Amino acid sequence: MSDHHTTASDHDHPHVNYMKIFFILLFMTVAEYFYAMLAQEHFALLVLGLMAMALFKAALVGYFFMHIKFEGRWVFALIVPACILAMIAVAALIPDIARDRSKDDFSSPDDDSAFSSPASSNWLETKVLRS
Repeated sequence: MSDHHTTASDHDHPHVNYMKIFFILLFMTVAEYFYAMLAQEHFALLVLGLMAMALFKAALVGYFFMHIKFEGRWVFALIVPACILAMIAVAALIPDIARDRSKDDFSSPDDDSAFSSPASSNWLETKVLRS
């Protein structure tokens, strides 16, 4: 029976120049700042550009600093369904986010009638004083 012990050298990954990745991320952050200053008048273009740059930076961080680059193909079996579920969650929330709140039939925060009505004080008396 042969003894096969795995050592750290058996699983060594190729050397990654983390400083290079850091400076790319730094450059992208500075580019985001100046892009936001230049594209202030075009909100949709501003949001799309900043989202694209943020996704690129997140991919770099995940790929190198979280060592996804060195994982096997199985990691994509976890990442792809999680991304699909995240998109479904965002799509499910769009109707709530895009809803026109001006048509809601709620009292305004300045309206104290809800606190001064006899019904609310009776409810308070029955719940708090009788328990």
